Amino acid sequence: MSYLKTNIKTKEKLENFVYELENHKFEFHYKLLNVFSQEQLEKIMKKHFNTDSILNLKDFSHFLPNVTSGWYAYNIEVSTDLDDNDYPLIEDDKGVITPEKLLKKYKIKI
Repeated sequence: MSYLKTNIKTKEKLENFVYELENHKFEFHYKLLNVFSQEQLEKIMKKHFNTDSILNLKDFSHFLPNVTSGWYAYNIEVSTDLDDNDYPLIEDDKGVITPEKLLKKYKIKI
């Protein structure tokens, strides 16, 4: 708590901090946005992941979210760093799958 007292010195900064905690912002790697809409990605994060970790709380002077660049859930890996392609690599235990199959498996409407 002393960290908060020393780094959030104005009422406005405290209000912004509370707002950011209550209204998580999501930033996604550009490769994910080449395939999925912002809305689809936000639904995935809110439905299947703990969104408390999305907000970067290490630096209270800048309320910057962590950039989501990939994940693994329900035997599906979504990765943006495995090749130089401008699209994410989406794989299940049988190999590469389509974004539509991922959305169907995660029960996210297209």
